[in-house]
Amino acid sequence: MTKRRSLQEALNEIAFDPLLRTLAAGLPFERLGALADYLAGADPYGEADFVRRALSRVGAADGAGVARFFEHQLWCAWREARWRSGALAAEPGRFRVTGREWLDETAGAPTIIVAPMTVTLSDAVMCIRRLLRERPFSIYGEGIEAIDGGGGLPEERVAGGGLKAVRAIRATLDRNGVLCTYPDFVYQGHPTHPASLFGAPRPISSGFLSLGAASGTMLLPCVLLREREGIAAHLEEPIRIELDGRGPEIRRAALPAIAELVAGLLESLIRRAPEQWLLLPTLTFESPQMAARG
Repeated sequence: MTKRRSLQEALNEIAFDPLLRTLAAGLPFERLGALADYLAGADPYGEADFVRRALSRVGAADGAGVARFFEHQLWCAWREARWRSGALAAEPGRFRVTGREWLDETAGAPTIIVAPMTVTLSDAVMCIRRLLRERPFSIYGEGIEAIDGGGGLPEERVAGGGLKAVRAIRATLDRNGVLCTYPDFVYQGHPTHPASLFGAPRPISSGFLSLGAASGTMLLPCVLLREREGIAAHLEEPIRIELDGRGPEIRRAALPAIAELVAGLLESLIRRAPEQWLLLPTLTFESPQMAARG
């Protein structure tokens, strides 16, 4: 029996296949709505019910939610295709920030952004550049070296992998810089700590939590949401981590509480626009790439 192709596989080809991304980059924005209606109605990939049940779990069960989710997925693939074809290099669109005062409050402290995955990597990098400006930052993520985001990134901004990544991130935080990564997705094979997201088990990277388990570290909630004319970054009040003592045992003991804190922040941010959370379906089915729920 032939394995059914997933929507994500199709979207990756739209964004990364040279021919398909060239075709997609020339597609007018207005066409995405009709394509989303087709995906929600015909359901050629058999994923609409997973999305519907996930929206219900988040508390956003309405008739148009499934189509809006598919439209956002298409929009992200379309944006990545446009980045990679050069169409957005000079004109990426409007970027606005609400709550910049909360970012200012983290100045002078090591800061970790807590953000759900809502936009394509190139758009995320573009937003980080414009949000953080001259402040030191490190970006960590699978395949991050290949993104565009307005001309790529200097090597010192990309954390890399393995011990090199840990050293680069710690160096950034030691300079009161900012770590930018997604805590809502952990690849298989990475150490995790159990947490709960919308009432379902959700692994969170042990490395991410360990970096946060240091007195004086600030967790800055942020969500990037698309608008018709661009992307908006919504920042919320940061939380300073204060531990009752020092040493590895104290930090390890704090991990469960920090895991639940991070999960709670993610829930609040996702609820702003659940249909824009790219990982929404993982609430109701197992992703073959994601670490086991435990």
